Amino acid sequence: MRIRRDLPLLLSLLFFVSCPSTHSAAGETPTPERDLALIRAKVYLSPAEPPIENGSILVHYGHILAVGPRATIKIPRQATVIDCKGLVVLEFTLVSRGGMNSQQILASLTTNPARRFGYSNRNGRIAKGMDADLVVLRVDPAQDVTAFSKVRYTTRRGKVIHSEK
Repeated sequence: MRIRRDLPLLLSLLFFVSCPSTHSAAGETPTPERDLALIRAKVYLSPAEPPIENGSILVHYGHILAVGPRATIKIPRQATVIDCKGLVVLEFTLVSRGGMNSQQILASLTTNPARRFGYSNRNGRIAKGMDADLVVLRVDPAQDVTAFSKVRYTTRRGKVIHSEK
């Protein structure tokens, strides 16, 4: 199991997850190359439920395979594990339904966490001299807040770390 601790990047971005579920498709066996585990996060399942403290989410082929308290989620040995201690996982459309517009959601993903965690001198906005930690979306979030989930590329200091296939 490999644990990544890319705190500057993680503090600049919140994870967005849609349609939480606690079950998998019948007969589906996790494939290590496709598994991602977000561990030790505060997970908001819905506005009507209290958050799960020290929660984990297991993602398989882009869909949530399991979600719950860390102790209840079995993480495959070969899964990529991201330690989210001190971070929050939520579905971004909940934020929109709560009254935030796309600019407020964007600020909650970029400038606000960068300022809060002391990285605003190098993260949180696109400007000369700032770290090239960038997310390229397929759709303009000002037109549709679900665009925040339509990521085409993600870069970390100018290196592509995610490319939508």
